[in-house]
Amino acid sequence: MKVKIAAVQMDVKTGHIDQNLKKAEQFVASAAKFKPNFLAFPEMFATGFAFDELKMYAQKYKAAFDSFFKMSAKKTGAYIIGGSVPEVEADKLYNTCFIYSPEGKEIAKYRKVHPFPQTGEDAYFEHGKSILVLKTKFGVISVALCYDLRFPELIRAKTLKGAEIIFVPAQFPKPRSDHWEIILRARAIENQIFVVGVNRIGGQKLKHFGKSMVINPNGKIMDMLEEEEGVLFSEIDLDEIAKVRDFMPHLKHRKPEVYKGLYA
Repeated sequence: MKVKIAAVQMDVKTGHIDQNLKKAEQFVASAAKFKPNFLAFPEMFATGFAFDELKMYAQKYKAAFDSFFKMSAKKTGAYIIGGSVPEVEADKLYNTCFIYSPEGKEIAKYRKVHPFPQTGEDAYFEHGKSILVLKTKFGVISVALCYDLRFPELIRAKTLKGAEIIFVPAQFPKPRSDHWEIILRARAIENQIFVVGVNRIGGQKLKHFGKSMVINPNGKIMDMLEEEEGVLFSEIDLDEIAKVRDFMPHLKHRKPEVYKGLYA
């Protein structure tokens, strides 16, 4: 099955929610011309990591975030992979990716399992406790947020539950551009799935390099943006997954009875 993917790569002005959403809306208009099946945004694309204000933003802009995702879905006819936005539940803050159907309905959400300690995320965010695997009209998808990418067991768990495309919204900063590419490609190769990295650019204290990319089950970069704002367009063929796994069936050769109990 052929699937069309669009990914927004943009600068994010921390705390300037209206400005960020307006800019993102312009990219939605560009993406609509491509008629994608999936449209993805970067991590915390609307707010940035304005830690002390995120709870307030989550409550004040909850309706605005919902309205933006609904508009994006209806304008493009795509499933929306909502990067991430702050979410509050029971007075706990989460880094959450909302997923909307092409009809503009919220159908799932994924909360970041691994908040990034080096920038203090773990002091503000509660970690997610589920992996999310979602069947859509265009394949089985899942989401990992930025630092989640460094935990191969998380991506493997998603794969074993049937995920064919993993979207990775991120704010991956300089100088770790090599890590970003290598790990994205490794996750694709070891799980024989498609991986879509959706990174931001710009920044003040931390500078971000972009390099949003789509990677096939053999680990080949199919399409990529450099350090520039824009929309990445790519067309993939989900039938490649079966072909790669038939040729190199290493997922069938796993020995989980040996791995069990080796580490926590």
